[in-house]
Amino acid sequence: HPSPTGLGPTVAEATAGMSPGRVQEILTTAGLPSTHDSVSAVASLSALFTDRTRMAELLTTAPAESLDVLNRLHWGPPYGQVTAHPAPHLRWLLDRGLLLPTAPGTVVLPREVALHLRDGQAHRETEPLAPPVEAAATHRPQAVDATAAGQAYTALATVEELLKDWDEGGPAVLRAGGLSVRDLKRTAVALDVPEPVAAFWVELAHTAGLLASDGEADERYAATPAYDEWQELPAAERWTRLATAWLTATRTAGLVGGRDAKDRTLSALGPGLDRSAAPEVRHRVLTLLAGLPEGTAATADSVLARLSWERPPRGGSRGPQSPRSAQSPTSPQSPQSAQDDLRSRLARWTLSEAESLGITGRGALSSHGRALLGLPPGT
Repeated sequence: HPSPTGLGPTVAEATAGMSPGRVQEILTTAGLPSTHDSVSAVASLSALFTDRTRMAELLTTAPAESLDVLNRLHWGPPYGQVTAHPAPHLRWLLDRGLLLPTAPGTVVLPREVALHLRDGQAHRETEPLAPPVEAAATHRPQAVDATAAGQAYTALATVEELLKDWDEGGPAVLRAGGLSVRDLKRTAVALDVPEPVAAFWVELAHTAGLLASDGEADERYAATPAYDEWQELPAAERWTRLATAWLTATRTAGLVGGRDAKDRTLSALGPGLDRSAAPEVRHRVLTLLAGLPEGTAATADSVLARLSWERPPRGGSRGPQSPRSAQSPTSPQSPQSAQDDLRSRLARWTLSEAESLGITGRGALSSHGRALLGLPPGT
């Protein structure tokens, strides 16, 4: 993966495994003398790319379309795709090592070339100070706790209603796993909530170990024995079980209804909903809320801006992307760009789901929300 600065691998890293003959061909085309071994050849090419005078001379001979490709890639993402028969302006770059293959059909802009084009800068814009998390509203802490407590009791009642309905055998498990669209709609109607909210409660109950497949031949979802034990616990412990399960879960209910990499619909309780970043993002969002004065709710945009500053998008730029054409060695959306977008969505889902669970009240972190994070009151 590219670094947080949007820089790709070095020439030495990108050429590892490349045939010695091909490395020598690149040297010759770039106007460098051939060497006796690949190590010195790679060193010679690296020296060219880090010599500002010689690089400037080389680029003066580049076709305009080739320079346009470099301008699109040098701030990142540095990876892209080419066809088996690249266009002449791409072949010019490949022949001189200004683009290097990393896999069939995939190329990368070497770090040394990108740094030359960036005038040695790691970032397009520097932001040395973290953007503040801005207050959206301020409430009395007692009002926040009262609102959050009400939401917490509603959360318990919702999960109980769901599992009571499924106690004797709920909806059938799809052959590929998960809940059918029709059964999710029925569940939403039964709970009197929108379908995305119903998906959240179903996923939460499953994550907390309160429902699962019954394992029968005609496989259906049903409440587990752990549900009976959970019911006997005091309300505070039942809520803690749910909140802790949510905070640490990789399952991401917000993805339900979306599409996977093979364009298949993602279903509640089905495969494809795990995202490893989810627990870290949830914990960080709540920690940012904990840093505000008691009773203060944050604006969603300022929370997202802070998260972006702490872990910048891998492209190194928050501005709009350049137009991309079929002959440009860039993909419609790089995996890392998709991941950056997922982190933003995870943060928004966290703010909404924390409110539904009663971890926050009126958008501000409650006292029991602080306890969930292991923070003392008022911290």
